Amino acid sequence: VAADFLAMLCEHIEDSFFGPGEAIFKYGEECLYGVSDMYVLLAGEVDIETDLGVVQARLLPSEVFGEGSMGAQTLRNASARAWSNAYVHCARIHGASIANALKKFPQETEWFEDLQESRRETNADFMARRNKWLSQEVIPALAKVNLLSIHDELFLADMAAPLIEKQWAAGEVIVQKAAETDAMIVLLEGEARIEAQNGRCIDYYDASNGSAAFGEMAMLGLMRTNPATVRAATACRTLAVRQSALKRSLDLPTRTPQERQEFQRILAERKVQVETGIPMTLLPIAVSKDDLCAKAIALQAELKPLKPGESWTLEQGGCFCVVTEGRAILELASENERLRRLGGDETPAVPVMPLAQGSLVLEDLAAELGCRVRALTHLKVHRVRYLDFNVATTLESCSQVWLARFRLLESNTQKHLEQRGGAARGVVDALQEHVFNEDLMHYGERRQKAITVNRKLKLMQGTLMHDFSTVCPHKLGRMPHPIVNVHPKSWKSPAIPRQSSAPAGLLTALERSKLKAIQKWPSSYSQLSATFPKVSGEHVAQELWRAKGNKEAAKNALHLGKSSRSATRAFPAGQEDSNDPQRAVRLPDLATQRS
Repeated sequence: VAADFLAMLCEHIEDSFFGPGEAIFKYGEECLYGVSDMYVLLAGEVDIETDLGVVQARLLPSEVFGEGSMGAQTLRNASARAWSNAYVHCARIHGASIANALKKFPQETEWFEDLQESRRETNADFMARRNKWLSQEVIPALAKVNLLSIHDELFLADMAAPLIEKQWAAGEVIVQKAAETDAMIVLLEGEARIEAQNGRCIDYYDASNGSAAFGEMAMLGLMRTNPATVRAATACRTLAVRQSALKRSLDLPTRTPQERQEFQRILAERKVQVETGIPMTLLPIAVSKDDLCAKAIALQAELKPLKPGESWTLEQGGCFCVVTEGRAILELASENERLRRLGGDETPAVPVMPLAQGSLVLEDLAAELGCRVRALTHLKVHRVRYLDFNVATTLESCSQVWLARFRLLESNTQKHLEQRGGAARGVVDALQEHVFNEDLMHYGERRQKAITVNRKLKLMQGTLMHDFSTVCPHKLGRMPHPIVNVHPKSWKSPAIPRQSSAPAGLLTALERSKLKAIQKWPSSYSQLSATFPKVSGEHVAQELWRAKGNKEAAKNALHLGKSSRSATRAFPAGQEDSNDPQRAVRLPDLATQRS
């Protein structure tokens, strides 16, 4: 830069001092060539902020800012603010001096153009990194907040646009008890400890398990002070979502009336809950609606409405629920079609326990069992985080009498839910298909096929065996006559029909003697059967066996009808031979066969 140009530029320069946090110029102000001023930082630091107040750069001494007054723009595209630690000393270059110097030395504009281009690239890189941070960290963190979970990503993006991350070292106080606030704190990383007034640890906020936001009612304007001290237990990163950020998002023209009405509804509900003390006043523990602790819990309780037949699957979130209106059923859903259909969505389920007004539901335990709530009528359920409950019960005004009753009710509910839920889980598990059900079915098919093939092979090879498919009720226990053979002639030996309920090869001693006679003297048996066609094959085999294969002796016995009583005794249907210990199957009577 030419010395003469600098001398003319600084001809009317003057000192300017700004207090901590004071704005040097603001976003959107007029930036007129020859009128607006440019600054050189001499001492301290200056923050360059976007239109939303987000710091995008910090300037150090000897740096120039406000170069837009050289004619590159008509409005300020950023704000310049003195840092908050101390005063800032700047050299103010008047706009008239800038115009006169550039008029005489027009070639010097190249230096300012290079500076503007470099800063545009820096700003573009900053915005790219910030947009990535918003989409990957901030918006997902806001979506986990119960108060904001029902809103879409566009609403959350508008709400997250002005947010600034703040870092805390372990041991630093994030919020102080009873300090004024209008912000909701979202924990992005780390763990924070909740402390009572005497320093006792109440609980923890942990960014890793979803319980990472507190102060929602302060953001809505329903609470003006912090109920407890929150101290960083480890290194933490937080976001402060102020009421102004929520208001700015709701005032944008892209917001729908339904989104604005939703927050108005929440405000009205919370006010009613505080006045009535719901949900704690509806539990059977005798809590007054004027109890300050119950009002503090009511302020944090979240309403969950359900329509008749609508189901709500419970999830683990460190909450308990109180049914404040209507009737419902706690049930265990399953994909097994063999279970009774109960749900409004036609999903098979097993009932666990009924729910009515004043019923307490331990959400974590019910979620662990896999339960859901199905409304039978219009239902209202209020959810209370144990974190908020523990903070409220540490207030000096908390009644230890009803707190003891609540703990007793909580213990009884836990035992009852474990018992009923375990029984329902047993029903579901018992009706589930076996893990190897398909393999077992294939094994059964292969076994049946092997038995059929083996049976045919034995018949084709001439081995005498039993056929259970040709039995008739009036021929039970009788062997077939060889002349009346129901099997194809290609089979080399006849089969003995028997009741289909008896296993193959299980015969009495008398039946085995008949078979042995046929097998040992087949020709004699055939000749005797042909000679006495009206005599059953059973009697023929008996006489042949008694005669020890002597055909003539058996023929005379059959002719004279002198069969011994033990040999000719027929066993009536349904009885057994008491002298035969191997008899294991009873012959069914005609009534059993007909049934």
